Amino acid sequence: NRLAKAMQNKQTNKYLYNLQMKQTQNEKVKPIDKWEQELNNHNITWKIVFTNIYSSTIDTILRNFQYKYIMRIIPTNKSLMKYKIKSSNMCDFCNMQVETVKHLFWECKHIQHFWNNLSNWLKSINFTIDINFKNISLGILENPRLIGNKTKNFILILAKHFIFKHKHYREIP
Repeated sequence: NRLAKAMQNKQTNKYLYNLQMKQTQNEKVKPIDKWEQELNNHNITWKIVFTNIYSSTIDTILRNFQYKYIMRIIPTNKSLMKYKIKSSNMCDFCNMQVETVKHLFWECKHIQHFWNNLSNWLKSINFTIDINFKNISLGILENPRLIGNKTKNFILILAKHFIFKHKHYREIP
């Protein structure tokens, strides 16, 4: 009933965020458990991860995108095929691997090229981001209140959103 009311008020993300913040450490959340396994790191400060969504940008589209990304509900061809929306689970960019979240945003050869180009461009303006799968996925978790780290997190969210938009345009970013 609360969720329905929140959705009517168009505050779904805020409601879900608040629920996430209230959960105790003992409760296992499937996507969080999967991130910890995939990153081989069970010491992630999830409160910072979820807080970064709101401190990195005021854009509700980017906030919504990052929340869905962290909760692993970004539609990939693997999930779309599972629900019979797509006829193939292969990556739209390389057409060589199954399109999972990790492949779409990190492993694909075209996406690796994108991240390298972004990294080189940022270095050319004397701004560096340690671009790796953990930082791309969860953001910069060290010193989250530093304006430079907020900027880095914004760039990473924006870059992922750019990749995702290009997937829908069927254009290599």
